[in-house]
Order: sequence, then C-alpha cells, then structure tokens
Amino acid sequence: AQPLIGDELNVYASGADYGFPNYFGAPPPGFTGVPPVVLYPSRTAPTGLAFNPNVAISGYKDELYVALFTTGVARIARTPVFYGPVSGAAAGTFEEFAGGFVNPIDVEFLADGSMVVADFSSLLLHRIFPKRDLTLTISTPPCIGTNVPIVARSTSRPGDFVFFAASDAPVPATVAGPGLVIHLDLSSWVFTYSITPGNGVFNFPFPGVLNAVGEASASIFIPNMPILIGLQLYLGSAVVDAQTQQVVETAPQQSFLIIPLF
Repeated sequence: AQPLIGDELNVYASGADYGFPNYFGAPPPGFTGVPPVVLYPSRTAPTGLAFNPNVAISGYKDELYVALFTTGVARIARTPVFYGPVSGAAAGTFEEFAGGFVNPIDVEFLADGSMVVADFSSLLLHRIFPKRDLTLTISTPPCIGTNVPIVARSTSRPGDFVFFAASDAPVPATVAGPGLVIHLDLSSWVFTYSITPGNGVFNFPFPGVLNAVGEASASIFIPNMPILIGLQLYLGSAVVDAQTQQVVETAPQQSFLIIPLF
C-alpha cells in the first residue's frame, strides 16, 4: 500500500536510525531518523556502483557513480556527496553522466582515468575516456550565505590564463574556437554577474593563472537569499594560451543545485 518512492543512498553511522522497517525515505512526522543522502527515482534499479579514484573525468576524487539498470532510464548517475558546514551531515544529489545503454549493470574505473560500463543485455563493455585535460572541482556544498571554492586544473597548461563563468542555463553554447565550446547562457543574469570583476555576488578572478602544477582557484559567493534555493547553476571554464591569447581548452560543464545552509 506504500507509494513507490525510489532507492536510497545512505551514509551509515553506528547506532543511527535509518527508518527500516518503519518508513522509507525522509522521516515522517513523529520519527527522528536520518534521511537518505540521495533518493533515486522509483523503478530505476540501481545496480553496480563505484567510487572514482581519479580526478580525470569530473575533477573530483572518490566521487560516486551508480549504474541505473532499468530499460528506458538506463544511464550512469554521477552522485556528488557533500558534508554540511554547520551540521557535518551528508547530503547529495545526482545527475545523468552517460546514457545510451540498454541495461547497465556495473561501473568501474581504470588507472588511466577512464570508466568502464558493463551493459547486461547488449553484452558490451563501454569504455569512457576524459574528453580533455581541464576539469573544475567544487569542494564544498553550494549553500546560501557561503563562499564556494572552485579549482580549475589542467596539468598540461601551467602558466596559461584560465577564465571562469557561471550561468543558470546550459544553452545556448558559446563557441570559443574549433572544437571548443563553453555551455553558458550569455543572456542569463547569473552569467552577467559572474563576468563583472570584483562584484560581490559571484566573485571570480579574471583571468586566473594556472600555477606550476596547472591549478588555479576561484570562488562563488552565494548570497543568503532563500529565493536562490533550488536554482541550478552551471559552471564553465576556458584556458587561454599566455603567448597566443587563443582559447586552447574548455572544461566539461559542471552543475549544482543551490541548497539551504545545513
């Protein structure tokens, strides 16, 4: 008689109550259990999962990827998990990382940074490689009223300039050069704020310089405005050659939902 909610991802601690067998998902009124970190949609059948020990694909080390087996929604879900700056509690989200499978049953990572996906029904192994060297890493939960640090990393381009931008929509794409596209909406108010140096809302250095190991840091200050909760932000970055002043590389688009401070 219970509604289909979905599958839970939990981070377990000794002695905590996660609901079973009294309830599923978030604790209902009258219960004080721990809610799931992520709730996947119903009828998706999470099967194999793996933590990525590399930073080559998304910029994150030890990020979780989950195979969703069910036909029609078959995909690999990227699942970032953060810990609250106030509570220390875990919270996460998920987004589609790769699709086009029949029934993906497991995912694994190789030492070269690539991902291997086993597709049960097609009897195929799919190998996914990083498209380019430049990555973006968001290392804290994107809560209102906080400063969210971001690191751009391109080990092959030390000494070059790096530009950051943010948007609340992924399209239309900005073509930066042959084969180089930044997915940012130039008409977005978020993007407008982000390209103004020194503004107090989305504060990026323009440009940054990749240091000797190919890294540069920036940050987004998210105002303490509840109206921003639930807004999806998309981040982009591009490397400009210090000698030729030409765009030589763009980062895969990153996105996140702005959440309450917890």
